[in-house]
Amino acid sequence: MERLARYESYRDHMEANGLAQISVTDPDSRLMKSKNGFIVGYNVQTSVDSETHMIDDYNLTNNATDHGQLYPTLKDQRDGEGAIVEGIADKGYQVEADMIKCLEKGIIPHVAPEDGKDRYELEFPHEETLDTELRKDSTRSDDLKKCLRAGEIPEAYKDVIEKSEVVEIRKWVKIGKK
Repeated sequence: MERLARYESYRDHMEANGLAQISVTDPDSRLMKSKNGFIVGYNVQTSVDSETHMIDDYNLTNNATDHGQLYPTLKDQRDGEGAIVEGIADKGYQVEADMIKCLEKGIIPHVAPEDGKDRYELEFPHEETLDTELRKDSTRSDDLKKCLRAGEIPEAYKDVIEKSEVVEIRKWVKIGKK
């Protein structure tokens, strides 16, 4: 009866907080699939300084894969609006939206491409901008984002981005009689 009451309290707690699962030993950990089956734990993401080989920062997630974890792991490596930061990651980080966010925030993502490919083609949402508004020589996140979305390559990325082009998509409406 005690065990039944304990499990009912777990169920009530889950329902009250909209949880799909809980861990009684560590409330933040979750059941995740691993190469050895299922474990209760975390997926730890680390950023390592390339010179000292020391861990600079870490990020804990309950996602079993690394998809979408590149920017959250590297975002604190760039101090303010200073120098551009580069990050190297394996194929598990291949999420276009994540790489775009990195570039817009001053982080150059070097992610291993899919088998048979040697580069990425990223599609940024286009935003019309006057040439006088663009500051290609700036490393500020806002200026980098504005340049990239206008189809212009910022100076900081001239050795990284090969080309940029604005592709126009036209939508046609067919009007006729019934």
